[in-house]
Parts: sequence; structure tokens; C-alpha cells
Amino acid sequence: GGSRVKIAYQADIHLRSSRPSCRLDKDYYPLQLKKLEEALTISSEAEWSFQGGDLFHVNDSPLSLLYDVSTIINKISKKGPPQRFRWYINPGNHDLHGATMDTFRRSGLGVLSSLPAVISPVPSEFVLPGPFASEVVIRALPYQVNYPDSVYWFENKSPEKTYVVLAHDMLTTRPVPFPHKEISTLRTNADLVLCSHWHSQFVVKHGSTLFVNTGPMDCQTVVERHTKPADLAVETPAERAALADWLREQGVLLPDLDRIELEFV
Repeated sequence: GGSRVKIAYQADIHLRSSRPSCRLDKDYYPLQLKKLEEALTISSEAEWSFQGGDLFHVNDSPLSLLYDVSTIINKISKKGPPQRFRWYINPGNHDLHGATMDTFRRSGLGVLSSLPAVISPVPSEFVLPGPFASEVVIRALPYQVNYPDSVYWFENKSPEKTYVVLAHDMLTTRPVPFPHKEISTLRTNADLVLCSHWHSQFVVKHGSTLFVNTGPMDCQTVVERHTKPADLAVETPAERAALADWLREQGVLLPDLDRIELEFV
């Protein structure tokens, strides 16, 4: 019972004007834009839509790409009531010159943030406004080298709220040959961590925390060829309830989230 908030999420999208070296399709450019529009159409049905970082493949995307992406965002935002669609974009390392937030204003994402529907950078920590104001606390972690584990811990956590971390951080499910944090070793009391940066796709539970990575939107390398682009939809209830049966059957128990779906686009 009670009111619910639906949150949509995509991880690494990597929009680009050039075709990845692993791709042979000559119509790659229009296809990635079509995929973006499909994903945002799904997201527009949610109260809140988040993108985890690396919206663009390079920080200085050409004006033609910025124009095309802006056109899609404006199109989606005009479908519903005024100010209904808002896309919260967490800057990733590919979005930033020198991988630092100091250069945000000179980046393609910085230009895109002037659109009414785009909120970027995401506030470092805020409570979702509206009828769900006592429900969901969002903590955003734009790309930064070596985040301490403490950023995943909420002091004085209230049992009446759901705590979500939006992280462009190298969180992995296994050892990898580059700097990273294995989820199994991370100290956190968040209810949900929306992961991006590592081009993998997973739904895993560590302690009482659910970690979700929807994976890259487009195949950028050969090793990503089996990843299906996905858009995540999460529903959180005003009163805590059991989760969807299909996740329970997989042995994933999510005590603080009511429903979670991965919708492939």
C-alpha cells in the first residue's frame, strides 16, 4: 500500500559521432540515436530518470551530435506534462576533459545541461521531491579517482527511507587487472547502488544492498558483443514490501524495494 515512486536508469551510453572499430554496421550513428530515443521513452514513464555517466564517448562531442541528442531530449520532454520529464545525468570520466569536474562547463555534457530537461551534474545528495519526499535519498558520485568506501555509507540512516547511490565508480563482481572495488568487499548500508563505469551487466546482492549495472547501451568493444542494452525501472513503496517473484526465484532478496525490472531496448 501507500504511494510509490518509479525510478528509471541507464548506465554507460557512450554516444559518439564515429563508429567503434569493432562495429561493421554503416548505419551505426542513426541506430544509436534510435536506441537512445527508445530508452528515454521508457524512462519518461517514470517519475525520475537517471543516467550513470559516460553519456558521451568523448568530452568534446561535435555540435552535430549535441544537436541530435538535444532534439531527442526535447522531443521526449514535450510528450508529457510541462516539466514532467527530467533526466539526471551523473558525469562520467568520458564526459569530462581530464576526467575532472573542474572542466565540466567546457564539455559536451556541460552544454547539454543548459536544456530544461537535463539536470547535470546531479546534486551530491538530495531527497526526491514531491509526494515521495520522505522516501528516497539519492547520493550522486560523479567520476573521481579512488573514492573511499565511506561514500557508500549513510550515517543516521532512517528505516523509513530508501537510500540510493548513483555511482560512476569501478565497482566489479570479480577481480580485474585494473584499479577497482570488488562489491563483495565494499562496506555500505545503501539499499540500492546504481553502477556504471565497468562495462558489465549484473544484478547482485551484497549484505542488504542491491547492486545493479544495466551495462553499456552500445557495443564499444568485441568483449561487449553479448551485452543486451537495457533500461532499469525500480519501484519503491511507501511501506516496505516483498519484491518481484522472478528475482526471488533467483535467490535475490530485496527487502527495501518493491519491484525492479530490466527492460531491453
